[in-house]
Amino acid sequence: MKLRYTVLFVALFVGCSTVTIPNPVANRVPQGLPFHDIQPIILLTLEGSKKTESNNATSTSERFMHALANTLETSSEWSVKAIQPNGIRAATHRNTQSVVISVRYSKTRWWIKILDGRNVRYDGHHIHENAILWVDQLEEQIRRAFEIYETIRDLEREEEEEL
Repeated sequence: MKLRYTVLFVALFVGCSTVTIPNPVANRVPQGLPFHDIQPIILLTLEGSKKTESNNATSTSERFMHALANTLETSSEWSVKAIQPNGIRAATHRNTQSVVISVRYSKTRWWIKILDGRNVRYDGHHIHENAILWVDQLEEQIRRAFEIYETIRDLEREEEEEL
């Protein structure tokens, strides 16, 4: 019985296809977001860190980051490997499989590029479809983090206008 399940698992995995790695999609950075806040938002999404520079959250950016950290859906499956100017290198390891990505950003756009993969049939142009799914899920989490940031900012503006 155990052998039957092992054979079925191997057959399903071997039968799974690879796909062409898509070109990175340029996602929008919210208008008016200070450039120095882009990296912390991405890091919050990747690491799940709830730390902010100040618990009192005195500056606008600190208040946004504190509120964002408390509401953000974070990924515990990705780990930061390197932080560079305008980019973050991260990886995920699932069983014997791994994928390395780069999250690059500018003042107006951000994007994810697959850099490497192990045991995911990565050849520089193709990769196992599950790896694409992992990257797509992370991209959606980062996109939501920026949307949450925008919502928090808009609510704060409305609150200030009421005063």
